[in-house]
Amino acid sequence: MVAEKPSIAATLAQALGPPNATKRRGMSPSSPVHEYSGAFLGQPARFRVTATTGHVYSLDFSQEYNNWDKFSPDELFTAKIVRTYDPRSNIPAHITEEARNCDLLVLWLDCDREGENICFEVMELALPQMKEPRAGAHLGAYRGCVYRARFSSLAPQDLQAAMDQLAQPNQNESLSVDARQELDLRVGVAFSRLQTMYFRKHFGRQLGKQMVTYGPCQIPTLWFCVHRHVEIEAFRPEPYWRLSAVLPAGHSSFQAQYQAGQIWNEGEARALLARARAATEAKVLRQRAWSSSYARPRPLNTVEMLKMASEVLGLGPDDALHVAESLYLKGILSYPRTETDKYPENFDLRETVRSMAQPGLPWVEFAQQLLTKGLSQPREDGHDVGDHPPITPIRAATQSQCGSEAAWALYEEVCRHFLATISPDSTFREAGCSLVIAQSGHWRCGFEQRLSGRQPVIRRLQGEGWF
Repeated sequence: MVAEKPSIAATLAQALGPPNATKRRGMSPSSPVHEYSGAFLGQPARFRVTATTGHVYSLDFSQEYNNWDKFSPDELFTAKIVRTYDPRSNIPAHITEEARNCDLLVLWLDCDREGENICFEVMELALPQMKEPRAGAHLGAYRGCVYRARFSSLAPQDLQAAMDQLAQPNQNESLSVDARQELDLRVGVAFSRLQTMYFRKHFGRQLGKQMVTYGPCQIPTLWFCVHRHVEIEAFRPEPYWRLSAVLPAGHSSFQAQYQAGQIWNEGEARALLARARAATEAKVLRQRAWSSSYARPRPLNTVEMLKMASEVLGLGPDDALHVAESLYLKGILSYPRTETDKYPENFDLRETVRSMAQPGLPWVEFAQQLLTKGLSQPREDGHDVGDHPPITPIRAATQSQCGSEAAWALYEEVCRHFLATISPDSTFREAGCSLVIAQSGHWRCGFEQRLSGRQPVIRRLQGEGWF
């Protein structure tokens, strides 16, 4: 059984094997081998569990194309490409050796296109070393001894479910990655050389030996960054003024805003301020009250998780994704790379809530209320794009188990978001009034009152464009 990372291999052995599984070193210093006895498809079996460290191979041009003077950038579109690997990890020899004399191969690579491509890298190395059919047959002849595990979390019950429903690797998805890798290499290197040669010719002194690189994915994103930077640089701020008044109301007070909003003339603003200060009372012209609601959120996909991490926690995308992946590898969160924001029909929402109702967790009382009063149906306007389920907590965890303050903060937000997706819509009461302070114009204020005891108040005023 081959996983994509050594930590996942260790989790597999722990979840699927007995407590006395052995661990030894293989030919790769970075990927240990776990061994134990058990049953496979109802038959006694001896298991050997190890891992790659991501892609086994990477693409590069053959050595002669490193000569920039001999080969122009356009020749790289037809140049010979070779596969390379990191000799320090020695993964090809490691997989080859561990597959020797094995009967069956179970692939536990990540369930995305990149993982599917690694499946076929592993198959190419492992199958010739395995028992019948022998090396030399077409790859398709080996499908009878190759299985693909599909999983989205490292919880023991999910890994066991994947083991009970093994599938086959998808060669078309793997080939799409081959095509993408070759395009990235040819386009990226050709345009990087073209740009670098051009800028060295025209700005050699300033550029020196630096490279001006090009990436097919990064460059369009860079355009948005540059475009926004230009807008910020070109922006010329103009001063404006806003007026607000704190008015007493019995034993409390409230704040009203001048309904015209921004005032662009300082003289006008100061005149209005002086007239308002001279007033001894404010006259209420109109008041009204209404009920509002705030819809529960959709299940969490990767984009929304990154937005949440940025807005709520101040975590950048790279840091947030790194933290989420570390929680996934610990079996605390589900797989964090997904575009789906709709729970699958067989997803056990109640069991997940029950795991969130463990003593000591900040949201335990809220989770217990949901279990007692019943779960609301998740929103139906999400989309299942067929990759992975939405990001959800897998089990209850403490801050020490999460491993860092950032990991705990992200875990907490994911848990709260999950509970919100199966909670009633938030309802709240709003009220507002329109006033006149002396003759300085109309002023408005807004209030809100909590109605539902099951939802936090949403600090948002709506209606008539009130501030």
